[in-house]
Amino acid sequence: MFIDDMNGIAVARPTACGVRTAAAQCRVQVQAFDLGLAALAATLIPVSLIWDFSWESTIGVDRFWSPPHLTTHIGVWLCGLLGARLVFVFTLTHHQGGSVSGVNIGGFCGPSGAWILLWGAVVMQAALLLDNWWQQAYGLGAGLWPPPQILKAIGFFTLLFGGVVLCAGARGHGVASRRTMAAVLLHWQGGLLLTMCAVVLTMLNYPNWQHTAGFYKISCAIYPAVLLGTGTGATGRWGATYTALVYMAIVCALVWLLPLFPARPLTAPIHNPTDHMMPPAFPLLLVVPAVVMDWLRGRSVLLPGEVFSSRAVKLPPTNPPLTPPRRGTIHRAPLPSLEGSGVVSSAQIANYG
Repeated sequence: MFIDDMNGIAVARPTACGVRTAAAQCRVQVQAFDLGLAALAATLIPVSLIWDFSWESTIGVDRFWSPPHLTTHIGVWLCGLLGARLVFVFTLTHHQGGSVSGVNIGGFCGPSGAWILLWGAVVMQAALLLDNWWQQAYGLGAGLWPPPQILKAIGFFTLLFGGVVLCAGARGHGVASRRTMAAVLLHWQGGLLLTMCAVVLTMLNYPNWQHTAGFYKISCAIYPAVLLGTGTGATGRWGATYTALVYMAIVCALVWLLPLFPARPLTAPIHNPTDHMMPPAFPLLLVVPAVVMDWLRGRSVLLPGEVFSSRAVKLPPTNPPLTPPRRGTIHRAPLPSLEGSGVVSSAQIANYG
């Protein structure tokens, strides 16, 4: 009887149901190509900024189409195009009924890292327009940190942070090979973010400033935060050490490579004329505190930055159940019922007050 009843059930639109089921089984994720392109685009940003500092110190301040500036713009545009591509693919799959894990903004959907990359690219385009107007109004040498440079720094940090978030999100999804690649590139992206911090603090990192209190205050407030953040988010015990090694490798490579290229002053002022590209300062030995931090984390020592993290603070799974409130209670002491009685005596009020 049950089989006969089941055979009598018919699907009104079997074709549409089949199409919907096939679409629902489609799941879009961040691919290895996206992670590699994000790493390449992010690498161009701090490397081109160090190259630009060497260019301006050796040849002079140049305009938009100088090779370092053009390299920076290519990195920014690649980050923006990658973010737009991921948002488009995720949105298209979402509208077709596929399985999408992302952030919805309006009618669009995409991974959080893609949205951050898009936002950073938009900020950089606004900074470029402001910088062009600022140079026409005040000249090429308008101070160390004018408003366009501050806006550019915000855009650069946003783009690099977007790459970190993209790798961190991809590390928990997909096949094992892509998760491994995302974990490795997370160390690389963290090293680029640390390099960007060192680029912003270039004037403070010179040896003559390393004997001042300001150097230690600012360095101890910024570098450990980046090391601890990327080290805790990455897999393995030595995450902060790998991040510091990436930073030192990038800066050391530029220290050794840039002097190999000949150059001469073309635009004033050049305070120290040379016949080759000026190298950056030798990187800070951040690998030493990074090793100490990873060693302490491996021994389950609570670091200051981990006080409010989910790994350090272990809350009880459930709170003890509260006793349901009873009618007519003061400080958990039950008052006598007033039904069918007269006025409550002062002695009773004193006992329960």
